[in-house]
Order: sequence, then structure tokens, then C-alpha cells
Amino acid sequence: FWQVDATQNGANIDVVLRVDGVVVISTSIAHTNGRPTYWLAQDDVPSDGAERMPAFGHVAIYGPIPSSSNSYTAFLGWSGETPAERLVRLATEEGIPYTVRELVVDSQKMGPQGRKVLSELFDECGSTTEGLLDESFTDELRLTSRSAWWNQSLALSLDYEASPSQVQPPFSPAGLASITRNDWTITRDGGESARERKEFGPLNIQDPMDDPQGVGPLKDSETLSLHTDAQARQHASYRVARDTIDEPTLIGVRFNLAAAPSLIPGWLACDVGSRGAVINPPEDVGPIDLDQILWGY
Repeated sequence: FWQVDATQNGANIDVVLRVDGVVVISTSIAHTNGRPTYWLAQDDVPSDGAERMPAFGHVAIYGPIPSSSNSYTAFLGWSGETPAERLVRLATEEGIPYTVRELVVDSQKMGPQGRKVLSELFDECGSTTEGLLDESFTDELRLTSRSAWWNQSLALSLDYEASPSQVQPPFSPAGLASITRNDWTITRDGGESARERKEFGPLNIQDPMDDPQGVGPLKDSETLSLHTDAQARQHASYRVARDTIDEPTLIGVRFNLAAAPSLIPGWLACDVGSRGAVINPPEDVGPIDLDQILWGY
């Protein structure tokens, strides 16, 4: 990547040549900037033959360039941005209000920004951070990383044994096959794939006839925007651990605010991503309280 910047400085033009973002020539010539009408690239000794001429894949001439711009990083597709950095940059460029929720800053880096519609680019940010992309109560585009759900205080508590019960039927955990994934393949967009499987322990890939803790292979896959191939294995390993937790999991919980108006303040305090809990659950899914994360309503 060769970049030539020409800036008027009094009666002279300051010229800086960068190769892959590194300054190699900085000089000044007595001239006045005007509108470019052509460009010429040639060897220092043209008589040495055309084989010494460089090959060009793309040429761009534009200006003026804001001092805050980074054309070399843009040339590389902004590769190496974190999900939050990419969302902030894209939203700022498009004039979209935004907010980011993180407990710990996500250090995962994304690959080059592809030629995709804006909504797809935003979705990639959510997928790479293993989080959620939605809209806040104040009409902002919101990126929530996985760390935003850690160590939350309880927003809503539903008592199963209250009279009347604060939990409405049906109330039963999801079937393991619908939520368990013990065999994940993650592909880096434009790169390599990595596969992780849980071969031992609860909900492993073994046949239940061979291993009482096995449930057979339950596979899934996804392509993510990642900076390096090594990240694919990290994401595959994380998802296998996340999707083989051997505890009751509720897909949905029903409650009636008219029958239990005491729940209204807690419900109004909830947002997507808030923590709730079903306390005093029935023996077949208890005895511990069932912590939940609100994904939607």
C-alpha cells in the first residue's frame, strides 16, 4: 500500500510518501496545488524495461483528507478493531445514536470490514463479542457484550410457591436436545475453521449406551469476523462450554401482573439483558433458584 500526501504549505507543497503506513520519503517542492488531471508511475530508469514497473491493483485520488482519518487502516478494512470500536465508528459515520454495555472491555478483534449492508456489519459486531445487538429504551442502537451480564444484581424475582403462584403454567425446562451443543465448528470469515467437541463429562458427544453422561453429537457452526485464525478455536471452545451446562434451562417464564401487582416495580426495572430468578421452584427442577437472563418479551 503506497500513499502519497501533498499539502500546500505557503508557496511550497509538502510531500510525504508512506509504504504500508510507514513514512519513507518526506520532502518539499516549490509548486502550487491544483486539481489532479493525471498520474504517472514509472521506474527511475525507464530504459531498463517494463519488467521493472510496479503492478497496481487499485488507485484512489481524493481530498481534502481530515486530520483524523487513517487511510492505511481503511485500506486494510479496519481489520483489528474490537466489536465495540467497529460499532462506534460505523454508527458515528452514519449519524446513528448508540451505546455499548460491557463489564469488561472485550479484547476480541475483528477481521476486515466486508462489502455488506450496514445492518449485517452491525450484526457481525454482536456475533464476534458473543453478545446481543438491540435497541435501548432511549432509541439508541445498543451493543451488549457477553461480559455485561456478569455479576448482575437481581432485577425481578418470581416466587413459585407464593399464593397465588407468581409463575404461570406451563412451567418446564427445555429439552436438552433443543439447547445443548457439544460439537461446535467456527470459521473465520475468509480464513480457517476450528472444531471443538466435548468428549467427556456431562452432555458429551458419546452415545448414551456407551457413556451414561453422553447425549450423542449435537452439532452447530457459524462464520465470524475474526482477526486471526487462532480466535476460531477460542470461540468454538467457549460455545461448547456454554452450551453443555448440565442444569435446568427455561426457554420462557410466564407471569401475570394483574394477579401479582407487587411484581410491577421489578418488571419496570427490567431491560433486555437483565437478570431475573424463579425462587422456590418445584422439586423436579430445583432445589436451587433458577437464574435467568431476559432475552426478550
